[in-house]
Amino acid sequence: MRPGFLVLAAVLILLLVLWLPSRVNVVGNHTRIELSDAETGRKIAAPSVRDGEEVVLSWKNSLFGLMVREVFVARDGRLDLTEVTFEDPQGGRRLP
Repeated sequence: MRPGFLVLAAVLILLLVLWLPSRVNVVGNHTRIELSDAETGRKIAAPSVRDGEEVVLSWKNSLFGLMVREVFVARDGRLDLTEVTFEDPQGGRRLP
C-alpha cells in the first residue's frame, strides 16, 4: 500500500475517534447546558443537570419592560419548555 493512503486512513480514523464522544452521551442521564455571551462568545457557565430536573430562566422583555419566567425540563440531552409566565402590566402576578 502507498504511505499516503495509510496516512489519510489514520487521519480519518483519528477524526472519527475525536468526533464520536461528542455524539454519545457518556455522562448518563444528564443534559449539559452551556451559557455564553452572544457578543463575545465568552462562556459564562456550563452546568450539567439530571433528566427530569427543572431549569428556570427569568429575564426582562426589553420591548415592554415586563419580566418573563420560562421553565424547562431536561430530557434526553435537550431542554423542553414546559411553562412561560409573563408579568401582568396591570399589577397582577409579579415575578421575583
